[in-house]
Amino acid sequence: EPLSEGTDLIIAMGFPGPATTPEDARLVAGAIQTGTPFLYVDQLSSARARLGEQFGSLLPLIPPSSRPTYVPGTLQPSPAAAAHSIFYIDSRTDVGRWRRLPPLALSERAWSAAPGAVVLATSEIRGIALPDPVFAVLRRGQIKTAVLATPGLWRWMLVPEDLEQDARAVEQLIRNMVQWLFAADDDRLVRVEP
Repeated sequence: EPLSEGTDLIIAMGFPGPATTPEDARLVAGAIQTGTPFLYVDQLSSARARLGEQFGSLLPLIPPSSRPTYVPGTLQPSPAAAAHSIFYIDSRTDVGRWRRLPPLALSERAWSAAPGAVVLATSEIRGIALPDPVFAVLRRGQIKTAVLATPGLWRWMLVPEDLEQDARAVEQLIRNMVQWLFAADDDRLVRVEP
């Protein structure tokens, strides 16, 4: 049975995993192909090889082919993030906020950006900015997908009082991401007359 036509957004955390059946993966891929927005958030339990095989053509980031190991790090907004609606948050010029938040788990094996993907953030490990994509979005026709390739995003919500403003920025980033995925694009031509 296909996913309900009333499904507005699919958020996958740890999917596909070891217990995911081929039928479940096919149902989700089918929903994405028919225009259901999709957000993938990497988890340690994710079966990345299956993710690449079953969803690779639909995602903005392609997972590494081998099992990744993780190191602590943070994300570094890319130049494209400055102009993207997902990063329209208070004090978006404050890139230091990402360094103040607790470290995330970043893969030592880089994900690859798919053709047409907009990379919104890359990795920063031990204070060194790397070109490895961590957060990207993709729009192909009516298909919109996003990948946040870092487990442990929850750490950014459990912060001491002095970092609450930064945690609120993360909440806004997530709201913006969901809004970008869910909102219909209006490509109608308009006429402007003086």
